[in-house]
Order: sequence, then C-alpha cells, then structure tokens
Amino acid sequence: MILDISLKAREKVFNWVDFSKVRQELKRRPGVYVFYRANEEAIYVGMSKDLSMRLSQHAGGRGGKDLREAALCRVYLTSDSSTADILETHLINELMPELNIGKAVYSEFVRHAEDELMYTEIMIDEVTDILQELCESLYENLVRYGDDGEPDLGEELYLIREIRIQERRLRKLRLRSAVYRRRGGIASGDGTGDTTSKYNRFRRLYSEIERRFRRLGLWHE
Repeated sequence: MILDISLKAREKVFNWVDFSKVRQELKRRPGVYVFYRANEEAIYVGMSKDLSMRLSQHAGGRGGKDLREAALCRVYLTSDSSTADILETHLINELMPELNIGKAVYSEFVRHAEDELMYTEIMIDEVTDILQELCESLYENLVRYGDDGEPDLGEELYLIREIRIQERRLRKLRLRSAVYRRRGGIASGDGTGDTTSKYNRFRRLYSEIERRFRRLGLWHE
C-alpha cells in the first residue's frame, strides 16, 4: 500500500480465528492492524511496536476494545513505530472505524456521524408513524369484534404482517442510530421525545393486539 506521504508498508490479511498461525511471524515487528467484521466493515485500527504481543492481548480479551464481532485482521508491517503511527492516523481517517475517534480528523468524522444520525432519525420517525397507523387500524377492527368475536382474518393478518415488517425496519434503524451516536460522541437516546412517545404508544397497542389474538388462538410467532 502506498500513501500520498510516500510511506510503504507490507500488507497481510488473515482470519482473526487463525491468529495463532501467524503470531510468530509478527513477533517484534512494528506496524498497524485493522479489525473488520465479516462484511469487511472496519471496527478498529491500532498500532504497536510488537504486533504479535499487542494482537495477543486482543485475542485474550485484554486489549481494552470490544472485538467480539471481529472476523478479519489486516496488518501493515512498517519499518519503524514512527511510520506505523502516521499510517495508523491515515487509516483511521480513511476507514472511520467506530471504535476510533481520538486520531480522526475530528470535525469531519463527527459531522459525518451527525448527518447520518439526522437522516436515520428522520427514517425512525417515519417508520414509527407507519407502525402507529397500522396498529391503530388493527386495534380499532379488533375492538369492533370484542374479546369473544372472530375478526376478518384476511385483513387482520395482512396488517399484522405489515406491522412485523415495519417493526424489523425500525429495530435496524434504532441500532444504526446507536452506532452513529457512538461515532459522533452524542448522548445516547432513542431520538426525540415525540418519536419515543409514539414508539411507546405503538408498543402498548401491539401488546394488546397480541393478547387478543392469542386469546383467539390466532397468534403465530
């Protein structure tokens, strides 16, 4: 890999579970390492004067980072630790891994996280509105039949399926929101008070719908 600053580094990639097979090769070698998820999203970038020792710490859970999702590791072998330090900073700013903030070009890193968070929370609000409307329609139909009546299965089961689809979307969006909050150093939360309130109303309605369908023997996970 050749950077604009004319640094060269030899690259090696291996499955993280196979670290023991390459440990000896990295002994007392300075360089930079990058952990990736299985989908090749960077999780964390680090550097060390002795890659074998540092990666051994991570492998033993003593590296101070939550790397349980790590699937791949890419190492860059450098000539000295000063070169590794510069290369580490470059890779952090290029890959923007969620567990690195300290060496990032902070304003750009945070601005990107804030923009993505804003978009994600708009989507959360929209999906929550959809869920609220679906649940209200379904609940009104169920109330019309009462606890002992049997609803029109075609319409009701369609509504339940749509609710579940939108609920899965909402769960993914809320997880994405949490990631961008961590990246931007933004206080944790579920979004605006209005969105949270709407979500809580949806959950109450959904629980009542589930209770009624279970009583009728029509609820399937």
